[in-house]
Amino acid sequence: MIRNYLKTAIRNLRRNKVFSAINIAGLATGLCGSIFIFLWVQDELSFDRGNPQAEDIFRVTVIDGSLHSAKVPLGMGPFLQQTLPVVKQGVRFSAADPQMMVHGDKRFVEKRIWFADSNFQQLFNFPLVKGDAQHLFQSKDEVLITESTAKRYFGDKDPMGERMSLQGQKDFVVTGVLKDLPANSHIQFDFLLPFAYVRDQETSFWNNFVYYSYLRLDHSAAVSPAAVARLEQSMDAAYKQNGRSEFSPLFQLQRLTEIHLGEHYMADVPGGGSLQDVRIFSLVAIFILVIACINFMNLSTALSSRRAKEVGLRKTVGASRAQLIAQFLGEAVFLAVLALGLGLLLVVALMPLFDQLTGKGFTIGMHPDGKALTRKLIE
Repeated sequence: MIRNYLKTAIRNLRRNKVFSAINIAGLATGLCGSIFIFLWVQDELSFDRGNPQAEDIFRVTVIDGSLHSAKVPLGMGPFLQQTLPVVKQGVRFSAADPQMMVHGDKRFVEKRIWFADSNFQQLFNFPLVKGDAQHLFQSKDEVLITESTAKRYFGDKDPMGERMSLQGQKDFVVTGVLKDLPANSHIQFDFLLPFAYVRDQETSFWNNFVYYSYLRLDHSAAVSPAAVARLEQSMDAAYKQNGRSEFSPLFQLQRLTEIHLGEHYMADVPGGGSLQDVRIFSLVAIFILVIACINFMNLSTALSSRRAKEVGLRKTVGASRAQLIAQFLGEAVFLAVLALGLGLLLVVALMPLFDQLTGKGFTIGMHPDGKALTRKLIE
């Protein structure tokens, strides 16, 4: 029976080539557009979710009147960690201005140099290729670099123990190599230097709002809005106790997984997305898919009305209503499968253009976690 239905579907496909081509091409185009949009949406929603402790990590932000800033005083994180048991860990970041890094005869002006506390790797847990995550930054002259950076400066040579000079003035020893950071992380750097190198130059620990501060909370507190609100009140009190009395800023916690699509603050890290755009494009993708399906059904219905003689003949030889329904549904599914295959071929063919349009890079293939479509950063 199924074999007969398949033969009939192929025969009708050949008999109505123009109609079939229009129907399949229309559905394939709609599927292709929807796949591209949903691929982009999924990527935007995946930011910073690779960290196993993502739900417990927050960034400290500050509001002072109309000023919303992602940078807070240097002393806030350590003070909270020392005084509040709910704060399990704190890490501070500072992004440097473009500076020249030198190794031998190779020198490049680097735009992604960050400074961080020694427990950076313990909190963010980025994959480490070389080095010991538990003993990073034991001295102020260490540097952590990414794989692509190591390739750029050292080629195939082992970078561990090699010296690199910052501005030709300060030497640092390579003590760790990270895998290139995930493209769906809002934290992006090529060089990570000890925060102690910057901190020793500081004279004010509470009145210089130029540092990013991240906190890992106890899980029971992290999932409780009331506990988070109490911690924010504690941060306000901490600044009143240690900061300048003429200022009364309000401190807030921004969950790690909400940074990329959340509110964008002054002095925020670059590359933030828009939750509104994600919602709009999701609706557009659904709209395209619905229109493509409606168009497919209308064309299929129009053609079926031209097959009255075939239906009558099948009834004459004993075909039941259920068998006729199964036949037409089977033919529709057959055309839909062909359209899906063509749509996937279009996705593969147009992927380079999509990469250029979005500034992202996607590859087709099976990922270890079972995802068929994976993403990489375009260099």
